[in-house]
Amino acid sequence: MSFTVQVFSAFTVVPADLRESTSFEPSSCSLFYSWQWFENLFNNALVHENEEPRIYFVLDSNQQPVVALFCLAQPSSRTLRSMTNFYSLAYGVVVLQSHCAQQAISSLVEYITQEQPRWQKVELLLTQDHDLETTGFVTALKAKQFSVNAFFQYENWFLKLNGEDFTSYYQSLSSKLRNTIKRKEKKLAKEHSYDIKLIKGGEALEQGIAGFVTVYNQSWKKPEPYPDFMPSFIRLCADLGILRLGVLTIGQQPVAAQLWITFQSTSIIYKLAYDENYKVYSVGSILSHFMFKHSIDEDKVTLIDYGIGSEAYKRDWMRSVQNVQGVEAFNLRTVKGLGLASKQKVISFLKTAKS
Repeated sequence: MSFTVQVFSAFTVVPADLRESTSFEPSSCSLFYSWQWFENLFNNALVHENEEPRIYFVLDSNQQPVVALFCLAQPSSRTLRSMTNFYSLAYGVVVLQSHCAQQAISSLVEYITQEQPRWQKVELLLTQDHDLETTGFVTALKAKQFSVNAFFQYENWFLKLNGEDFTSYYQSLSSKLRNTIKRKEKKLAKEHSYDIKLIKGGEALEQGIAGFVTVYNQSWKKPEPYPDFMPSFIRLCADLGILRLGVLTIGQQPVAAQLWITFQSTSIIYKLAYDENYKVYSVGSILSHFMFKHSIDEDKVTLIDYGIGSEAYKRDWMRSVQNVQGVEAFNLRTVKGLGLASKQKVISFLKTAKS
């Protein structure tokens, strides 16, 4: 089978049929591999001065898309990197036809390695070992004289449910956590009037977004570097029908908020925060109890994903962990690429020697 590659340097110039082929579908596509995700990320959370989009589509002989790759190009350094930043949870090759994906990926790598001026470095962040197509992409780079260095980035904690309802799952958690939530909820109910709302969209959406932003700004977390991203992302999730936004209020004051995303029998805990002024009530844990119960008993999910990071509180709720890695590939056919590869080998050697 023959393949052709089309490349676009702006979202606005990609033909409608190709946009549609990578659009999110709750039953068959991961949000973080979709057109909507990348477009929103680029428009609201990426610095554009030194980078530009570089979006690849590989088409089969019938001109149907087989795979896609959403990248950022840094022309000055001739670096091609994944379209990711700290808001991203996963990244990889977008597969549109699985039966010939590996062949198409080989054609894509052949195309990328022949582009002029040559790329000195290709960097893919937030990749996972079980993503065979992205692993195949990296293997193909090796075959084209790229020196590949894979490195640990984050832990990803997750929970696989084995047909359990919330009561069974909750009883499996530590008695310390369960007793703390029970005591704090009793204390909160005694001293304040509180309420928890679960927002999926509709008229309550904008109030929910405002509540989320208020809580986040009162939390221990650093201010959002791109303040437009989270509101736009929450609206996107509502439009796609996958939003689960939990907000705990005391009186009229939002004091804890959690953004969950639910699709394909999976709930992803994307971002959470609580007002430190109400830490004494463990409002974050109380809200987590509510969100887990809804996700398990109402949404009937079989997997809950706590995103990336090694925060201790994730271990209280999760059972399993896997690593998320980054990959950098240096072009050994260029002088600069060879130099970068040599430098990386020295760094790796020194790290190994110290350990």
